[in-house]
Amino acid sequence: MNLSHRRFASLLLSGLLLTACTMTSRPTTQPPQTRLQDSRVFTAATPTFPALPGASVYQGGYDGEHGKAGYVIEVPDK
Repeated sequence: MNLSHRRFASLLLSGLLLTACTMTSRPTTQPPQTRLQDSRVFTAATPTFPALPGASVYQGGYDGEHGKAGYVIEVPDK
């Protein structure tokens, strides 16, 4: 196989791979799945704990994407 045949084969293979990788699948007509986490209800709780020696604790709550959420952060003083 000479160089021009190899180059042609490489280009052809590259084109086929690119076409195969960019093909999209057909949409399905199945109904969406019902997941357990879609029906659960959560209540935000801000746990409290004492800071380790040489550290400070910051805690609070905020409006999250799916309702109230809480956070606790322990940060070294130095």
